[in-house]
Amino acid sequence: MSESKQRPFIFVTIKASTIRNIFVLDLLAGTGIYYLIKLVTASVLLGSVGSALGTEVMKRIPIARLIQMNRSISPVKKADRH
Repeated sequence: MSESKQRPFIFVTIKASTIRNIFVLDLLAGTGIYYLIKLVTASVLLGSVGSALGTEVMKRIPIARLIQMNRSISPVKKADRH
């Protein structure tokens, strides 16, 4: 009998805030950009391409990164004084 090799088990977790950011940025902003471009140009193809490129550009803007970083920081609770 040959020996079976042990394969490591990889477990990946995804934070709920990451899923929320993906939902807001990709779905809502992407849909908005799509309809805006489609309204202006009356082209489904340009709307689709613009939507994909628009969300990718938004992900690379430093201000958007700063907002995403601030969402993950929880505020410090003040101690109750009696």
